Amino acid sequence: MFTIPASFSPLGIIINSNSNSNSNSRVSTHVFPPFLPKEVNNIKDPFARKLATRIERLPVQLTISNNCIMSSCVKPKIQKAANPLVLLHGFD
Repeated sequence: MFTIPASFSPLGIIINSNSNSNSNSRVSTHVFPPFLPKEVNNIKDPFARKLATRIERLPVQLTISNNCIMSSCVKPKIQKAANPLVLLHGFD
């Protein structure tokens, strides 16, 4: 069982990616989280690029251990009063 308290803030910090000053570039420059691979800069779809800038890494406390695992998510832009449902895949 995994739990993420609502008070957790993301651990990843956002840094500036390799920016292209070429004004003819069709893909706008975005700031990506540092934990994403450099290949994220090759994404051309504007929606996917914008979504990638919102990816956060959060620690997930394991109830059977004192350890945490890191998980990634994109939080909603507008937080509702109710906690969102989080689906995590498992490994056998």
